[in-house]
Amino acid sequence: QDFTPSPLTLSTAMYVAERDPQGRKLYVPKGRKEKKLQMALLHYQEPASQKIVFPLLESLGRTALREKILQSQPKIPPANKRRSPGKRPVRKK
Repeated sequence: QDFTPSPLTLSTAMYVAERDPQGRKLYVPKGRKEKKLQMALLHYQEPASQKIVFPLLESLGRTALREKILQSQPKIPPANKRRSPGKRPVRKK
């Protein structure tokens, strides 16, 4: 979901000015790449996001965080082989 500025709101003023109500500098991602990175950081546990987040962590020298993420993921046992829903086995006559 992307931020859509609406007129005459504090959030829009903060987005445009890149300042909070106290006048402090506020980081506002505006490019597609920056927004994609922030979304990946929020969903770091998903494999697709990890492909984006892990190289960033390595470039920042934060490999310990990468290991911590990998260790915190639940171990999922392999699924039993099941037939697809809606498909019935063929009966021999």
